[in-house]
Amino acid sequence: MKIGIPSFGTNLDAFVEPRFSRAHYFIILNEKGELEKAIENPAAHMARGADDIASQTLIENAVRVLLLSDINPSAFKLLESAGVRVYQGERGLTVKEIFNLYKKGLLQRLKSSPEIE
Repeated sequence: MKIGIPSFGTNLDAFVEPRFSRAHYFIILNEKGELEKAIENPAAHMARGADDIASQTLIENAVRVLLLSDINPSAFKLLESAGVRVYQGERGLTVKEIFNLYKKGLLQRLKSSPEIE
């Protein structure tokens, strides 16, 4: 099972990017928390359509779980319809920290579209 995390950098010590669709990179981990790859987000600098492109990038990379701090309702709906489970943690965590919280069962699984603040 592949786990995706939007991030500012390309390793486990990088901070989780709070803007899912505009993240610089997506870190892909296996279920043990080992880095499989880091991919550039093609939607990072798009003016429109970023939710669709970012979501599709993860779906095409066979991500089944997404760990993040925030997500737009449209991206959530796209990922949910593709069978990706979305878990939310607090802001300011590293990739490694959010993964460890997930493994301990301490992240909230989003089961409905989040509200925009």
